[in-house]
Amino acid sequence: MFFSHSHANSLRINSRSKYAFFQAKKAISAIFLAAIFTVLPAQASQEINWLDYEDARQLDSDKPIFVFGEMMFCSACKKMKKEVFVEANIINTLNEDFIPVRMSTLGIFPNTLADLADDQGDPLELNGSPGFVVIQNNQYSVFYGFQSAETLRKIFGLVLKSDEA
Repeated sequence: MFFSHSHANSLRINSRSKYAFFQAKKAISAIFLAAIFTVLPAQASQEINWLDYEDARQLDSDKPIFVFGEMMFCSACKKMKKEVFVEANIINTLNEDFIPVRMSTLGIFPNTLADLADDQGDPLELNGSPGFVVIQNNQYSVFYGFQSAETLRKIFGLVLKSDEA
């Protein structure tokens, strides 16, 4: 026999030790789960809370509306979603200081903001992609093309500064 009888007995775990072991295991599991559930909400909030245009217009809010109009096969739109709309400060600014709206089309028909009129009095259409509209106090500004995070931060700053005035 490899172990003597006395060594074999010393390797046994008594019931009190088993209880302490399982209590420690439960405590470690609880700490691990608490850590996971503490981190998950922070990660989940790291997305832009995009709304539909109609829902955004029905909100009773003084926040300006930021509209991102995209076409399904637009490479600049995809680049913005991968590089710009993932930056924490862009996400936080859009979620906290604006009402973010995303409109998407296949590209056959433009994204239309029917309650706003263009210079000819027709419903406002975004005829380029990506297209952006900032709506504030029923006035709007439209701009097109890829916008870097730095450019969006400048735009946000100008809009929010004019909102304070």
